[in-house]
Amino acid sequence: MTNRDPDFRLQLGKFRLDPVPSHPPHSAPVPPPSIRTAAPTHPTSSATLQQQPPPPISPSQSHTVRAKRVSTACDFCRKRKKKCDFRYPNCSGCTRAGVRCTIAPPGPQVASASVPRDQLENLQNRVQWLEEVIRRKTGIAVADKPTGSALDGDGDPDWWHQLPAMVIKLSRGSPLGRSAVLPSTPGTISSASPSDASPSAIGTELPNVGEIFRDKLEHRLPSVARPVTSAIPRVLRLASLEEAERIATQYFDSMGFQYPFIHRAEFFDNLRRIYAGEVPSPEVHCCYHITIAIALLIGSADSAQAQATEFYHASNETFPTALQNEDLMALRALLSVGLYTMFATSGPSVWHVLGTALRLATSLGLHKVRQSTNLVDDEMAKRAFWSLYNLDRLIASTLGRPLGIADEDITMLLPREFNDDWTEAPGASAMTIPLQVIKLRRIFSRVYRY
Repeated sequence: MTNRDPDFRLQLGKFRLDPVPSHPPHSAPVPPPSIRTAAPTHPTSSATLQQQPPPPISPSQSHTVRAKRVSTACDFCRKRKKKCDFRYPNCSGCTRAGVRCTIAPPGPQVASASVPRDQLENLQNRVQWLEEVIRRKTGIAVADKPTGSALDGDGDPDWWHQLPAMVIKLSRGSPLGRSAVLPSTPGTISSASPSDASPSAIGTELPNVGEIFRDKLEHRLPSVARPVTSAIPRVLRLASLEEAERIATQYFDSMGFQYPFIHRAEFFDNLRRIYAGEVPSPEVHCCYHITIAIALLIGSADSAQAQATEFYHASNETFPTALQNEDLMALRALLSVGLYTMFATSGPSVWHVLGTALRLATSLGLHKVRQSTNLVDDEMAKRAFWSLYNLDRLIASTLGRPLGIADEDITMLLPREFNDDWTEAPGASAMTIPLQVIKLRRIFSRVYRY
């Protein structure tokens, strides 16, 4: 058989298809001469060559066989047998074609589904974003916690102040929302009995103060006059004017000395008008109800707790209107809510309320010395800011958190010692004790920082 014979070319092609292992030069066995001379010289038939098994590969030679190359080209280039340049996140071929660059998923192939080349990075970014949302909404950092670990705070005794107590509004169609607080006439308080509403139900009835802050403080319109709506807000009254004055006096004799942001004489004038049957303005309505609620909370009678909750609910009807503008009235409303949440078992987080109040006071410039325009307005602005200062120092030290504003940033002067009739009496006025409380808080602030 010559090299031009067709059978010779056929046999040569079959020999090339058979896998022939590559042997290192030093380990290639050389057959002895006797075997080579004994080999048949006549041509082997095609049937004999096809039945002959390939030579076995020894273990020492198995490591020389090349592994199957894993294709990392994208699906678009692989289907068109194009060379992929592996650009991230889209290769040049996919970019020119205007298609998304996808690759085969790692591991076992599941229904030949392809995934984007940047899927891993997108998933990592998604997980980081979700962890940040959880941290902002609940105050819990889950990035370092194992998957599936408990987050109920059993091992942390201080877990309660890490979760903001923002609660959602109760739907208008629920029975509790219709019967918890009803309009009242002078001398009575219409309310549901304490046995009808559980503590958890009362908690869900409180409004979402976070939504009010976002709508009224962040997306604020220019300062305009607060609207006078046609709907008359509910006014809750105690049994008599004398009882209301007695409870309000308890507030000013305790909280009023530490946080004198409400003028005593002005409050009692509005109180008498309300019990005389006059319809209060929204800001007076909110201030009256929240102040009575705080006074009932700090009282010793346990039966007054339900009344305090009812007055707080009534103040929430005009609370959004009080926060409409960036002014002193909005700051006083936030301070009142902060005082209420200090003593109430439910309601918004005092930390978040005071944080919002501090931002509002800073935007108003109450922490800086300003030119005097009106004596009464200037003194009430000083009292509101330093009341907020006292609350911030108290809550920050109690919760072990940073101070809301540094002392170096404050240049506002201390309030002057005026009586309720605005006569100045240094050392013997209604503001003498509040001034000493402010000075004590400033000393405590320096100690707390160092």
